[in-house]
Amino acid sequence: MEIVINRCFGGFGLSTAAFHKLIELGWRVTAYTDDHQYADPTAELVVSEPSFGFPPYYFIGDRDDKEIRTNKDVIAVVKALGDKANGPCSQLKIVEVPDDIEWIITDYDGLETVAEDHRVWG
Repeated sequence: MEIVINRCFGGFGLSTAAFHKLIELGWRVTAYTDDHQYADPTAELVVSEPSFGFPPYYFIGDRDDKEIRTNKDVIAVVKALGDKANGPCSQLKIVEVPDDIEWIITDYDGLETVAEDHRVWG
């Protein structure tokens, strides 16, 4: 299984060019309504005001969701664009793990690794 992770301090994120590729692949974009709801709750991306060099889009839901990190379109865009897929605080990498492994993404200040999921007690 292929998984997209971030390999620098900062955090996982895509560039504007990468989001545009996802939109070309059919990903739907919505905006917020006046009452702070999604205009199209079935969309995958939401548009926002760009700020401080960040892309004008982001994922609906948690960007750390396994479905996003293993999505075939996201993986294809990262492969196709290479470094141009990186968001302003990211250095994306695709890692391969065996299909039968239960895994989690761990991070330290945004620098991520994929680890085999196991039990932890506090």
